[in-house]
Amino acid sequence: MSSNLEFPMSGGDGANSYSKNSRYQGEAINLLKEMIIEAIAKKFDITSLSFSSNTIRIADLGCSVGPNTFNAMKSIVEAIEWKYHSKNLTTEMPEFQLFFNDHASNDFNTLFTTLPPDRQYFAAGVPGSFYGRLFPKSSIHLMYSSFALHWLSKVPEELLDNGSLAWNKGKIHYTSASKEIANVYAAQFAKDMDTFFNARADEIIVGGMMILIIPGLADGVHYSQDPRRPFFDAFNQSLLDMVKLGMINEDEVDSFNLPLYITTSPKEMTKLVERNGCFSIERMEVSDTGPKNDGPPNLPAILMHYRVILEGIFTKHFGNLGCSVGPNTFNAMKNILEAIKWKYHSKNFTTEMPEFQLFFNDHASNDFNIFFTTLPPDREYLAAGVPGSFYGRLFPKSSIHLMYSSFALQWLSKVPEELLDNGSLTWNKGKIHYTSASKEIANVYAAQFAKDMDTFFNARADEIIVEE
Repeated sequence: MSSNLEFPMSGGDGANSYSKNSRYQGEAINLLKEMIIEAIAKKFDITSLSFSSNTIRIADLGCSVGPNTFNAMKSIVEAIEWKYHSKNLTTEMPEFQLFFNDHASNDFNTLFTTLPPDRQYFAAGVPGSFYGRLFPKSSIHLMYSSFALHWLSKVPEELLDNGSLAWNKGKIHYTSASKEIANVYAAQFAKDMDTFFNARADEIIVGGMMILIIPGLADGVHYSQDPRRPFFDAFNQSLLDMVKLGMINEDEVDSFNLPLYITTSPKEMTKLVERNGCFSIERMEVSDTGPKNDGPPNLPAILMHYRVILEGIFTKHFGNLGCSVGPNTFNAMKNILEAIKWKYHSKNFTTEMPEFQLFFNDHASNDFNIFFTTLPPDREYLAAGVPGSFYGRLFPKSSIHLMYSSFALQWLSKVPEELLDNGSLTWNKGKIHYTSASKEIANVYAAQFAKDMDTFFNARADEIIVEE
């Protein structure tokens, strides 16, 4: 299995999608909603935090596809707004910019096209692993991650070494394996969390907050007692049965391990946080967020729940068991960055070269999935996608240093209505454009372009920083 893991949840909005089958995660988030609101009310220091350009920046790490991420972000924004008003501050309410992060192979297309139309924030998608840097230094006020950090950055190599005590032959997880194998999983989790904390320590502003919801067990509960173990055992047995039927090879099972560490405990997490030293724990609780059923368990729903989570990783290993997009924008951005870096060096500044954060904007219906998966691997910037029309606000006030647009502004925001009025002199009967039409029709196009450009300039004037 690859050490660079990207196994997003099932995309789309259909019957077999994560969006339609993530009820259990959603219920768990709702159960913890009051706890999150209380934590923000007590611990989010809104009076001393630095809101550059009067903007509060929030990130959801491992967001997958809505609606869970949208509901969680709405609750967080509302909690911060409530706290702001409760302090009777006389300054204007800051704007909100939310970053939705997941692997580049996540279904950002669906995420962007299902953004709540009544949202009170500017949205951006950030592709990449949260086991690395995603944002500029000291730029995020609140980090949030829910049901994501139990995914390891990679399958520990020892599990695949047939000469090791940790070789997990014939098994796909550690919940029914030996202590040696469980320890290898725990060691990888510890290493990943250290990497995670170090990256976030760079990105969160001093005094900021991080809210993490992680599957785990209470202190003292053995990993073999995890309630999810029967499902992993069932998947394991199904694969072994397929080996007997000749559908897959035994080696394929021996080389497959689920990169999930789901049995961390408060004691273990406390040790990891304290050992890392970048953060302090303000509150930690174990909550029962398991499915609540009045009657017998809904097995089809539970199986679908696991399918939308694990189908990608099974399919990748075993095969199928049952802006605009393209290099032009990347080349243009590379040229711009090189020009800025050249100018910076030419001034002989003694300060460190600033980091670069690039926002790639297009309509929500643009294919951001392909765009994110083709980002240059050697890029020297932190990337984010911003869905929406550039004939409106896209970014917080005074937040962008340089705007670039190429072969895009010729697209009007709409077809002028007069062209469709058969009682008007500008009815463009039998024609599809103005280049071979009357002057009146050309004037209508020109008037719409003028109106659009005025709207465009006004929006950019709010967003581009003022030169000091």
